[in-house]
Amino acid sequence: MPKIHKFTLGDRIINQLYDLLEGLIQAKYAKDELIQLESQNTQLDILRYKTRMLLDFNLMSLST
Repeated sequence: MPKIHKFTLGDRIINQLYDLLEGLIQAKYAKDELIQLESQNTQLDILRYKTRMLLDFNLMSLST
């Protein structure tokens, strides 16, 4: 990922991944799990769109 995007979009994606992980763990122990998981599903969808943007703008490659 180019340096100009690494510290903006890249950091936002990484932070959002950590937030998603925390939310999933919280949902595991929640009484009303479905409400928590619906919220996390929205966050996951946002991450999908951000990742898709990186691919569409050739800011990330699929190769390792």
